[in-house]
Order: sequence, then structure tokens, then C-alpha cells
Amino acid sequence: MQVKVHTKNRGAIWYEVKASIHGSVHFVALMNIDKEVMREQELQRLNDNKDKILSILSHDLRAPLKSLQGILELNSQGTLSEIEKIKFLRHLKEQVFQMSEFLDTTLNWTRLNFSELKPVREVIDIHKITKSILSLYSTSSANKKFKLR
Repeated sequence: MQVKVHTKNRGAIWYEVKASIHGSVHFVALMNIDKEVMREQELQRLNDNKDKILSILSHDLRAPLKSLQGILELNSQGTLSEIEKIKFLRHLKEQVFQMSEFLDTTLNWTRLNFSELKPVREVIDIHKITKSILSLYSTSSANKKFKLR
């Protein structure tokens, strides 16, 4: 059996309790397994993060890539007018920018969750950042008749 023992000086420590009986003598041993349990919990956290990243990447990159593939296919068939090409090129530019921003964000999130980086405090312009994010989704939100504020 594994138990977490809260000690006065060292805090919580994981132990494995082993017991056996030899004749009329009962033996009980406590083995310190704290390092192994902590390592296992950290590996589980890293594995959960990996699963989350893969799920986000597969979901959030698949749709824009399909859209890009469709536009490129239409263009290769030669069925687009010049006006449609210009419209779709703008759309392509926006899609590529959004995917690039998404990948950058995901990679930064990954670095923070998989390394021992320490956060650094800095002054930021939240208005500028918000405006940049809102501009990323302006076309998609307009197509879906959403208003972003």
C-alpha cells in the first residue's frame, strides 16, 4: 500500500508500507518512495500537456489547412477570375498569419509547460496586443456575423 505521510519537519512524504507475518512476529516496513511518486506525477503532467498540445494542433490547424488547400486547388484549375484570385489571396494571407500566430503561441505555451523557465515581469501595451488579436479574426468573425470588442 502507498501512503502519504504528513510530517512536522519535512512536509508530506510518500511511503510504501510492506507487512509480513513470520510465526507470531509481525513485520512492518516503510519505504520512502517520495522521489519515485513525484517523478511519476511530473511525467503524467508532461504527458497530459503533450496530449493537450496534440489535440489543439490537430483541431486548430486542420480547418485552415483544408481552406488553404481548397483555394489552391481552385487556382490550379484556372477557374478563378482575377477579382476572385485577389480575394482568395487576401484570405490566404490572413489564414497563414493566423496559423503562424497560433503556432507561435502554442510553442511558447509548450516551452513554459515543459521547461523550468521562470516568468519575467514586464510592462506591456494591452491595447496594442488586443487590437492585434482582434484583427486576426476580423474576416472570420465578419463572415460569421460576430462582433468582436
